[in-house]
Amino acid sequence: MEKIKWIANEMPKTEDKYLPLMSKEKIEKALAFHKSFPQYSETPLAELNHMAAYLGLNDFFVKDESYRFGLNAFKVLGGSFAMANYIAEKLKKDVSELTYDELTSDQLRSAFGQATFFTATDGNHGRGVAWAANKLGQKSVVLMPKGSTQTRKENIEKEVLEETGLVVTAKELLAVYDTDKRKDIPQLFQYYKMIFSCDILENHPFEKNIETSNCAYFSLDNLPSLSIKRTTKEQLMALMNQTTGALSD
Repeated sequence: MEKIKWIANEMPKTEDKYLPLMSKEKIEKALAFHKSFPQYSETPLAELNHMAAYLGLNDFFVKDESYRFGLNAFKVLGGSFAMANYIAEKLKKDVSELTYDELTSDQLRSAFGQATFFTATDGNHGRGVAWAANKLGQKSVVLMPKGSTQTRKENIEKEVLEETGLVVTAKELLAVYDTDKRKDIPQLFQYYKMIFSCDILENHPFEKNIETSNCAYFSLDNLPSLSIKRTTKEQLMALMNQTTGALSD
């Protein structure tokens, strides 16, 4: 095996004003905060023996963050801890006082209220911010690059065509519904349902498929039997009466 090449770092030392963020005290506070989440568990270390042998090392381990809070990425850790620090600052408290239970309590809601956390990304950081805000009873807005929204727009239009035979162009987001907010019918898994308005461009003959047995139009006064785990009459009425902005629960 070719010897590993290295070179000494001869750059002069400089002050890093953010270095204290990585102090032992700060790290312990962050760990204690994340451990307070009911979804927390240690992510595993994967031992890569062949990689270790290839590199001439005794051992080689990789931290598998695909298990982190079920989000397949570690990015949720930074976003959630930043939210906790912001709330602590506003309440003039130390972040170590704000566990998950405290942040989701009625007392904190009364003292702090609700904030909206903004981020700009189309990656896992945005997903982590949205997840953390939802769990902590806060709000979030994730701004996404133009190219990524175009892909999602095309996926919406493709799904409508496959299930209904309608060629449409997606216009705007009308509503976002979170199954965790529904207490009437418990759901096995949490998921978000997004509803978009579309303009119909072409109407192809409907073909029965694995997801849709029939396709027709109904008035609110004459609805067929609904799968209320997915859609309720109240949601449909709210959408019909909507004038501005996106609905959410």
